[in-house]
Amino acid sequence: MSYQSALLDVGVRPVDLVADGEVLTITVEAPLDAEPRTILDTLSEHAPGFELVVKQARDRQPTDEGDSLSLSDELTDRQREVLRSAYLAGYYEWPRDTTAEQLAETLDIASSTLHQHLRRAERNLLDRLLDM
Repeated sequence: MSYQSALLDVGVRPVDLVADGEVLTITVEAPLDAEPRTILDTLSEHAPGFELVVKQARDRQPTDEGDSLSLSDELTDRQREVLRSAYLAGYYEWPRDTTAEQLAETLDIASSTLHQHLRRAERNLLDRLLDM
């Protein structure tokens, strides 16, 4: 299992990975309620010696809570799970940080099933956003 897959499993998105000699630095994006100890333990399963160097909060654009709740209601639990996993794994980055096949393997589903969940979720969200 890769660092990316392991971090994705605990709801954390790696955003930068730098290897400099014998030092590996991983920058992650995590929800506010994420436990740093869980993240460190997950990384340490791959290689001992990880330590938290910096933890900082980042402001996000304010959202209208009513809109986000109604958008969330447009998705099934599984669609939300697959969409969130895809986002955290960098599937929507350009260039992509992960492929559909890698993501499907992480979720233990077929690639065609992954695409079906993603497309239905995207369609439901776009229908709502575009008032269709």
